[in-house]
Amino acid sequence: MKRSARGTTAGRANGKHNDASRRPLDPMGRDTVNRFAGTMKRAGYSNRELITHFRRAVARAPRPRTAGVTQTKNEFHDASHVLTLWESDPDCVDEDGQPIALPIRGPAPSVEALVKRARPNLSLEDALDLFLRTHTLRKVGRKLIPTDESVIHTPQSRTLSTHHVIVLNQLLRNFEFNSQVRRLTPRWTQRVVECPDFPLDALPMLIAEFAKRANRFLKSYDHSMARTAHKARPATKRARTAINLFLSVNAGTRKHGKRSGPQR
Repeated sequence: MKRSARGTTAGRANGKHNDASRRPLDPMGRDTVNRFAGTMKRAGYSNRELITHFRRAVARAPRPRTAGVTQTKNEFHDASHVLTLWESDPDCVDEDGQPIALPIRGPAPSVEALVKRARPNLSLEDALDLFLRTHTLRKVGRKLIPTDESVIHTPQSRTLSTHHVIVLNQLLRNFEFNSQVRRLTPRWTQRVVECPDFPLDALPMLIAEFAKRANRFLKSYDHSMARTAHKARPATKRARTAINLFLSVNAGTRKHGKRSGPQR
């Protein structure tokens, strides 16, 4: 049965969104909203204005091109460790240190073996689904080879939206912890440096250079944290620990300004 144009647009005319095809908030979504609300409340904003503006923001936000069908889970990023192992295992690279094509299944060296090393409870199917949807791996005959050193999500894709929710949740956890931590307890590191008058024509070069340095930095800690976790006693209490780096641009109207050093 076809839907009438009138029935499709009625919700918009009344200022209401048709959520029939949308998924409800999962635990990660609810937790992220709660932590965002806490951050804004700690800043001293009015309850009434927060509620009013959040409703408006939700109503005005563009609808996703693809509907979500799965829950947003912390484990979503686990597959990316496979790329770190792929580039560092002597059996998985050529003489120049570049990743070689590997069979999907079977004993090492294979994609299946790398997935088991990365996370024992991560299924090969879930990892392959992410890699192929993001074009992180490409087929070479019956084998697969990385197309990039990181998982790069396609703009406006469901995997990118999932990635963003998880990173936002991690950032909000940092804010919450540092706002409530006791005086002598070490804070979770969060640093920022800003240039108020950076030339826009130099931005592409900055983005490219920052991406290279960020990849090297994160791979180093990916290796380091994995080694520490592997050496720890089985009975040791553990926690999912994340390190994030990002760049932000606010195209303001100021032409010149005083530069600021690192802040926390």
